[in-house]
Amino acid sequence: MPDGSNFDAFMGYELQKNALSENKGKFFEPESLDCDIHDAEYMRQLEEFDKGYPYMEKKVLPGQWR
Repeated sequence: MPDGSNFDAFMGYELQKNALSENKGKFFEPESLDCDIHDAEYMRQLEEFDKGYPYMEKKVLPGQWR
C-alpha cells in the first residue's frame, strides 16, 4: 500500500528456496480504487456508471465489506 502497510491478500510464500529473492517490486493501490462506500456522491456516480451495463442481480455475501 502507498503507506507501506500490507495485508494477507498480497502476501506470498516461496515454493522453492530463494524463488523470490530477486523480487524488489512494490505494490501501490491505484487512485481508481480509492473509494468510500459511505460517500453518497461516490455511490450516486457508481449507480450511474452501472446503468451502462446489462442488469445483473447484486449479491452481498458474508465477509464482504459493507
